Formats: sequence, structure tokens, C-alpha cells
Amino acid sequence: MLPTDDDALIAGTPPEPAEAVAPPTAADLAALYPAWYPRLARYFRACGCHQALAHELAQESFVQALRGLPGFRGGSQLSTWLWAIGQRVWLAELRRKRPLDRVDDVEDLDGLMFADDAHLSEPVDCVRRGFARFAMAHPQRAEALYLHYWGGLQHGELGELIGRTERATTVYLAASRAKLAPFLKECDDC
Repeated sequence: MLPTDDDALIAGTPPEPAEAVAPPTAADLAALYPAWYPRLARYFRACGCHQALAHELAQESFVQALRGLPGFRGGSQLSTWLWAIGQRVWLAELRRKRPLDRVDDVEDLDGLMFADDAHLSEPVDCVRRGFARFAMAHPQRAEALYLHYWGGLQHGELGELIGRTERATTVYLAASRAKLAPFLKECDDC
């Protein structure tokens, strides 16, 4: 039988230190870039940004992650931490309230959400514009819905990201869907 840490202390020998996990490096963050940069850009587009701004915000998310890498504590996955940075970048952008970046001022509504959807049907276009307006009014709720439905995060993963339990995340998503409904009301006629 192996001695426990308590047995080791009683015997006068210090316990063995826990195996240290190496902090992530810039190379680890760079390895996320090919998969996560497009996801962040799509997220910002779904929030109502035009293409150039979406790419600028995705790039800014990686820049902030690189700058903050020494302070990463390892309490979550590096990709989850990157998403949290993306959220803060989006909230900072909303606080700036650049009037030309608002969804109502975007002239290219066909390219508003995803560049690969060149020919949107009217109902889909209506839903995407409604979601973009919802994202302007409720950015955190819109992000949670986006990450769950389009980003594929399960309730537990999303809960870790937004600081809620799995059950509280389920309730939050339901309340967010209820808040989204009025923004999509006009799409009922499409």
C-alpha cells in the first residue's frame, strides 16, 4: 500500500508536489488560429457586424489573447478563454456605438451574416436581421444562443463559459429564446 500525503507528513517526509501543467504558449494560441479565427468572425457577423468589422474584431480577440497569455490561469481550455475574450471585444465594440456599424445602417444586408450565403430567401434574411437586432439589444443572450445553436457548445460547456451551472444555463437559454421572439415577430408573415 502506498503512503498517503498524511502518512508522509507523519513520517516526516514532505508530500510529492502535484505535476505542474505547462502554461500555454504563443504557439498554442497560434495552433487555435486556423479553426477559431473563422468561428469568431462568423460570430461577429451573426451579431450584426459587416464583414470587415467582423474580421477586425476576430483579429483583435487574438491580439488580446496573445497579450493576456501570461495571465492565463488554466482554469478552462484555451479555446474557452479565447471565446470569453471575444465576448469582451464584442461588448467593448457595442459600448463604442459606432453608428455606421449598426445593423440598420448596413447597406449590404445579403452579406450581413455569412459570406457564403449569397442568395438568401426572404424568411431566412428576415430571421438573420431580427437576430442581429436582438444581438444589438441583448449581446450576452445573443452570444449564448449563438454559441449553443451554431457553435455547438453543450449546456455544461456554455455554462462554464458564462459562469453558470448547467441547469442555470438551460434556464438562461430558454429565457433568451423568449426575449428573441419579439425580434422575429415580423418574420411570421414571410
